[in-house]
Amino acid sequence: MFKKILSLALIVLLLNAVGNNAAYAAGAKQEKGERKAEKIKASILKLGTGKEARVAVRLKNRSIVEGYVSEASDKTFVVVAEKSGVITTIPYLQVNKLVSAKGVRIAKDAAKGAAIFAGFIGGLLLIVYLSLRGS
Repeated sequence: MFKKILSLALIVLLLNAVGNNAAYAAGAKQEKGERKAEKIKASILKLGTGKEARVAVRLKNRSIVEGYVSEASDKTFVVVAEKSGVITTIPYLQVNKLVSAKGVRIAKDAAKGAAIFAGFIGGLLLIVYLSLRGS
């Protein structure tokens, strides 16, 4: 009899622990999303609004919105596509990644610089190879 009660108590404790852990994990995931949304909001507010505040936004549904931030509020911000003029209202919670135009420009310049450097080193190695081959 004692073994049955002890077994039942252990089963109840085990199920309780598993259920609480799943609930905790779901709460932690939601908190992580809210923290990320707060960071995105802070980035948008720091970037400002207007045609100089160009961004590329990757949403959680994997679509990308590019343009400039025309306005920002507590829950959403508005991106206007420069070429087409399409206005998109985006909730902060739906943003997966935010890249400001400054970051895109720096990355492109770094890639261009790396390519030029690689070409220079390759040319230098070719000149050394040809000069050693001839002697």
